[in-house]
Amino acid sequence: METFQVLTTDEEEIEISPAERDLLQLVQEQNGIQLPIDSLTFDLVLRYLSDKSKEIPAIEATELKIVAEKLKLDDLKSRCESSLTPFQRVKEFTWEEFCKHQQPQDFWMLLDGKVYDISSWISPHPISKAIPHPGLLAPLECYKKDASYQFEIYHSSNESFYLLKNFFIGVLQKDQLALVPSSRHIPSQEFYEHLRSFTRQFVSET
Repeated sequence: METFQVLTTDEEEIEISPAERDLLQLVQEQNGIQLPIDSLTFDLVLRYLSDKSKEIPAIEATELKIVAEKLKLDDLKSRCESSLTPFQRVKEFTWEEFCKHQQPQDFWMLLDGKVYDISSWISPHPISKAIPHPGLLAPLECYKKDASYQFEIYHSSNESFYLLKNFFIGVLQKDQLALVPSSRHIPSQEFYEHLRSFTRQFVSET
């Protein structure tokens, strides 16, 4: 069967079918074209292009709309716009509320003012409960503080940043940020810029 290749920004060379090529609105002469997106985003785009009945969650629609504009996929862009409402409100938490969820079976993590419920991620390994997930250390290392430094150390891949949206539940109220204990270790500015490039899909940086 005829195949078609595209390149992504994370240097993945991906083979696609003629049907997938048509969904992306590429022509034969563009075989081997460099796309302005990474492989994870490419998979997401292809998933929604392949199933037009699939609803695009608002949490993905903001980022996906930007991607659709880059790829000149007008139909996908319109679907993203229809998923976004003019007044999307993100849930806000007090520091006291956040601190109530600092147990191994109920653990919220704070990154740059945003709150993530990672309880399911740090649960025991699904195959053998005798083999705990490495994330079980999170309640010890990230207890009642901003965990940005720990995230920078242990999760440097783009996939880790991309998966954050699966755990995002809201933000810490701005007037509560001063209550977060200061850390001896400060993440790099490059880390914050990279993190915020992903989390803008959750809530605007204002």
